[in-house]
Amino acid sequence: MRKRQRVKRIGALFLLFSLVFTACSDDDDQSNGAQPQNGNQDQADSTLKEVKRKGKLTCGTEGSVPGFSTVNSDGDHEGFDVDFCKAIAAAVLGDPEKVEYRELTASNRFTLLQASEVDVLIRNTTWTAKRDGAESGNFAATTFYDSQGIMVHTGEFKTVEDLDNSSICLISGTTTEANIAAYFAAKNLKFDPRSYENSDSAQEAFQSGSCDAWSADRSRLVGVQKNWLPEPGALTILDDVLSKEPLGPVTRDGDTQWSDIVNWVVFATINAEELGITQENVDDMIAGSKDSEVQRFLGVEVDGTIFNPKLGLPTDFNAQVIRAVGNYSEIYKRNIGHSGLERGLNNLWTAEPRGLLYSPPYI
Repeated sequence: MRKRQRVKRIGALFLLFSLVFTACSDDDDQSNGAQPQNGNQDQADSTLKEVKRKGKLTCGTEGSVPGFSTVNSDGDHEGFDVDFCKAIAAAVLGDPEKVEYRELTASNRFTLLQASEVDVLIRNTTWTAKRDGAESGNFAATTFYDSQGIMVHTGEFKTVEDLDNSSICLISGTTTEANIAAYFAAKNLKFDPRSYENSDSAQEAFQSGSCDAWSADRSRLVGVQKNWLPEPGALTILDDVLSKEPLGPVTRDGDTQWSDIVNWVVFATINAEELGITQENVDDMIAGSKDSEVQRFLGVEVDGTIFNPKLGLPTDFNAQVIRAVGNYSEIYKRNIGHSGLERGLNNLWTAEPRGLLYSPPYI
């Protein structure tokens, strides 16, 4: 009897050990390779794999915002937003020119992003709770802190109150429609909204006199004001600030790895400015900097180790980004600085006056 009971106990222990061993083996199989800790593997790295398979980044842009996204006489895309498209391509593919630009409207941008027609949306898009949720968009770090303003022909209107019962050009499918309605209602003012499909249509309507005023992001209005023909000073942007408009890249929900990549590419440009790394000195910094923070940032070996944040990118991706487009300050000056639009909130948090740009630490 004792022998039979001892055999049963040994058998039970063997069965328990087998189950535990099998469970551990299954875990090892599932975690083999680059399995992410926070989501489904197929979903989490799908965009990165697709971009590498295509050999290009498909970037959704606007195409008609001076300083941010335009097409020059040679047919090349250029601007602040365009440079961030190039930065992502440089980090992922090692080449800032491997970008296919898709010009999207305000009304179709999220639809085409969700349908995987573009890999990332970098198109003067305001971060809101509704878009984060209902549009299934995942907003990366803000690249430009903007606000909504109103532009008029100089001398016709001096204050918002003067615009009571006026007609105002707007771009349909944007936050400007709701913002201006709320702003005017709060001041007990009335207006006639005239909505247009895109910036070009709204600008043409305003220029032709179809609308008394035009409301949009102040950065957009400043660009138009600066480039207005035939005479400078013909347009005035009223002092009123109607809203907060944080603009930045958007990826699809559910693709954590790709969202992290886009986030840290943006942070790379900000951190490079903090560290004094520029497009011109980046290779000298790699060769000669003794600052361990700079070395880690640029993928240089520190104490026998090369820092790897496990984003699915080369360890020197920051260096590739800065070689391609420069740091945040360089991107800003090249594309927006000539417009006279002060950095303001888009200053570094360490600058004077202090701004909101801040990169999380790397370690």
